[in-house]
Amino acid sequence: MARRRNRNKGATRKIRKSEGRLLRRLSEKMLDADGLVVKRDSGGGKMSEILLDFVDPFIADCEDIEICRNIIRLAVMVWNTSLLPQEKGKEALEKMVASFDKEAQVEGCMIIYQMLNRKMRFFSHCNRCIFDFDLIDKGSDWHLNVVSSLTTDSP
Repeated sequence: MARRRNRNKGATRKIRKSEGRLLRRLSEKMLDADGLVVKRDSGGGKMSEILLDFVDPFIADCEDIEICRNIIRLAVMVWNTSLLPQEKGKEALEKMVASFDKEAQVEGCMIIYQMLNRKMRFFSHCNRCIFDFDLIDKGSDWHLNVVSSLTTDSP
């Protein structure tokens, strides 16, 4: 029992450090902006849970945390691109695909298309922009921290 509590304390420390890293990175990005950081949004649900639901089909069998980070990174880019006006979103997606290796472009396009369809089908009500994320290894599982805009969802 004591050993389990120690593991939980270690995981809690990792989560707190992760939150600190995210807040520092956000602060650096917003150096010249008048911004307000709210640690927990009271409406719309936790963005980390929403993002995990969104990427679940793409990371369900993933056992490598770095591969998961890369998939989540792509998912965040697709998510945020889906929030842009249609023409700008199309341009952003074309640039994204062009940045892939030639061998990966076909598969990359398919994954992006699947993610976009998933966003529109199941998450169209959520229009929060994702600024940053951190996926941390807690030992027995992983924990996702997300920094996002406040909810603009309609009630």
